[in-house]
Amino acid sequence: MFFGHSVSVWIIIVLGAVIRVFFGSGPLTTAWAVTAFASGLFCAVIGTDPLLKWMEIPPDDYKIVVAGLLALTGHGLIGIFVHLTSSWKTMVAAFKDVRGKK
Repeated sequence: MFFGHSVSVWIIIVLGAVIRVFFGSGPLTTAWAVTAFASGLFCAVIGTDPLLKWMEIPPDDYKIVVAGLLALTGHGLIGIFVHLTSSWKTMVAAFKDVRGKK
């Protein structure tokens, strides 16, 4: 167990992040590759357990799948978060959209 995850989960996390780097839509530069890999790794390691708990999904069955999906989508999720928090107006508008208020 490393950082609360088994070896099989770590293998899927790393493979997901590597696949994201090679099949991503960004330019294949070193900076982009490191950023995509690190953000996928970060999202998968930090977000897997809270997401499973929030969605009330049994972790024994779906932890590897969710970790892999977060590793693949982590770069995009962080990009969306950065865009939404780039200005106060954008963040408030996004919050109102999520809550269903106009």
